[in-house]
Amino acid sequence: MITLQPQFNWRRLQASEAGFAHHVHLQAIADQDYGLVRPDELPHFIAHTSDAGAIIGCFYDKKAVDNTGHGMAEMIAYGVLGMNSATSTHMAQLLNIPDSVRKQFAILDGVACLPDWRGYGLHRESIQARLEYARTAHRTLIGATVSPENIVSLRGLLEAEFVVSTFAMLYGGLVRFILKKNLEAPQLCWSLEKKVDASDRTAHQEALALGLSAYACSQTSGGSWQLHYGYQA
Repeated sequence: MITLQPQFNWRRLQASEAGFAHHVHLQAIADQDYGLVRPDELPHFIAHTSDAGAIIGCFYDKKAVDNTGHGMAEMIAYGVLGMNSATSTHMAQLLNIPDSVRKQFAILDGVACLPDWRGYGLHRESIQARLEYARTAHRTLIGATVSPENIVSLRGLLEAEFVVSTFAMLYGGLVRFILKKNLEAPQLCWSLEKKVDASDRTAHQEALALGLSAYACSQTSGGSWQLHYGYQA
């Protein structure tokens, strides 16, 4: 028996749909360890369906039917793109984005998926959906943050050719890698210098202080994850 892959539709949310994204967020973080994902309140979602940026929602195209008999697509995931928020301004400063190109900068500022829909690659799709939207908005310098323990998100960002460029305490004391990507840059080639265990915060700081950047990751035979640090070749 052949099982068909569900079909998903990504689109920008309207202001009236901010609450739907918040609802997905609350369900997604309910079983997560503290610090793995930043908890966001409803105003964050409202702001990003207006002036602060955009939220790209994922809808499952199998239609449910409401009590009026009309078809309704279920929203199962979302990704936030921050363009004019306080967080995006702070991130631009941390990444040393010059004021002259600040209007080209945006950040991936949150993502979540309903628990029942994990394993379908929606985090990776959310990255691409937001990058595509960023291009249409002429935002070609993209930043992102991720917990060192959030291997799923970290792998997705590295596979999308983001680069870990610094390490900081953010969001009230949460440890985060800070990554960046230039959508207009050619594909980068790297010279591997060292591999660092994902949980070794001191070693990450030391590698970054040497001017190295993390550009990939891999799993050891023992099951732990390592980041690959190197220089652009």
